[in-house]
Amino acid sequence: MFYSWLYTGRLIDPVRDRDLNDKIAMLARTWIFGDDMGIPSLQNDAMDEIVSLNIAKWDMPCRDHITLIWENTTEGAPLREFFIDYTASSDRYQIVDYLAAERTRDVKPLHPEFIRELAVVLANDTWEQMGQDEWKKFDKTGYHVNLDAKAKK
Repeated sequence: MFYSWLYTGRLIDPVRDRDLNDKIAMLARTWIFGDDMGIPSLQNDAMDEIVSLNIAKWDMPCRDHITLIWENTTEGAPLREFFIDYTASSDRYQIVDYLAAERTRDVKPLHPEFIRELAVVLANDTWEQMGQDEWKKFDKTGYHVNLDAKAKK
């Protein structure tokens, strides 16, 4: 994906029929790679795709994605912020079911830092519930890495 982005400026998945969750995981890895290598424009392109695919999927985030992201990013990373905001904007009953699933079903536990960061947002009531149509209109650039800030480092 990185090589296609280098030559075309677009993120092209070499596997055409990849599952949607696998695409999101690949894009998250691409974002993390961009962070490690200091390539904010790659991160921003990956973020745009991640946001679009999650809106199209319209379901709670995959637990494997949460683990991947929280184990490979730092607090305050835009990739984390998106997944926190996306989850916090869901119906409150859906959030409770998502958080309680590991107690009632045989599912992978959520990363503890994700739960803590989500709890802070929910406790502060800083995020409104949003539907799929509202997310489609949402400005994705709010989750972009600031190109100027990266250049100064």
